Amino acid sequence: NIKNVESPVIFGEGKGFLSFSEQRYEIFDDQIVVNGLIIELCDESQDGRTYIAYVYVLDHDGNVLNEHYYRYTDQVLSTHVFMLNETLVTWNEVSDEIDRHNTFYFYDDEHIGTKTVEFRIRNFDIIGEVFYYQEAFQGDFTHAFAHYDDTLEADEIRGIENHGEYIGNVEISALGAFNVNGETFQYHRVLDYPGHYELGTETKIITFQIHPVIEGVSDGGVYKEPLEIAISHGHAFLNGKLYLEGTQIKDVGHHTLVVEGVNDYVHQTLFTIESKVEGIEDQGYYTDQITLYFDGDGYLNNQAISSGITITDSGEYVFEVLGEGGYENVYTFELDRAEEVSFMRLEYGIILSALFIGGIAVFALYKKR
Repeated sequence: NIKNVESPVIFGEGKGFLSFSEQRYEIFDDQIVVNGLIIELCDESQDGRTYIAYVYVLDHDGNVLNEHYYRYTDQVLSTHVFMLNETLVTWNEVSDEIDRHNTFYFYDDEHIGTKTVEFRIRNFDIIGEVFYYQEAFQGDFTHAFAHYDDTLEADEIRGIENHGEYIGNVEISALGAFNVNGETFQYHRVLDYPGHYELGTETKIITFQIHPVIEGVSDGGVYKEPLEIAISHGHAFLNGKLYLEGTQIKDVGHHTLVVEGVNDYVHQTLFTIESKVEGIEDQGYYTDQITLYFDGDGYLNNQAISSGITITDSGEYVFEVLGEGGYENVYTFELDRAEEVSFMRLEYGIILSALFIGGIAVFALYKKR
């Protein structure tokens, strides 16, 4: 009555002992819930010849997808359970003097495929996401598969292509040894350092590149806020100086981030942090005093100024913000403050006044009471 569990689920029981090759497991009385385990049902005693055990595979509704039921007599019977490429696999191993075969069952939410090996598997391992095995007890593995319909062939290289470019890392699998930039590996290798690489076997050469994962900035990006950049691997330099990952970048200007890697590899990212200018707009016209706020080095009509300056004098202005890497942002604007002038007192208490707006005089007559 197991329901509403992550599909598929495994449980089993036997008059023997259970040996675990990994450490992720839970035991609930007579049930064993498996997550990425290899479970082997073995004979507990050497003199007893009767052994009964079972392993059930259930879907999330509790329906039986498959069951493995054994009576131990003169055969060596065992079942292994493991995860391969996020797929559950159960492996029935039968071996006696007449019949020796192995059947692998693959499950998703249901039984999706079967693979059969006709010889006795004496040595095996899961390396990366590939199941390697052989008939001999020792020596190099001779066969491998990643799925029931996906066999790793001799001299095949998994995970990369010639002239390929990859971001972050590559996971390489092969049925044998291979050489990467002068270093020899067997079966499997994960590479995550940026650089130019050359992989060689006895029959082929593959060249490829690994680029770093760069977070927080993009090539050609324009930003108005300070940045913090995360880089997966490599030596990073910002504007020619060593950059410590996570250091805040707040200087206005054009910036160049360079990441160096293996074999003279260089990855360049160009980006800009713009000045936040408040108080004016380009080609703006104003009739009242202005308070100007900005980031970076500011110049008003070629005179250095500080952010927060208040401009009260009428006139035409050129405001420039300068920053890193030749960054320049230019604003032009005009301030024309209206000024009221009383200049003539007429008879009978009448006052003639002029209001100058944009260089034009507007006259007004007032009578004093």
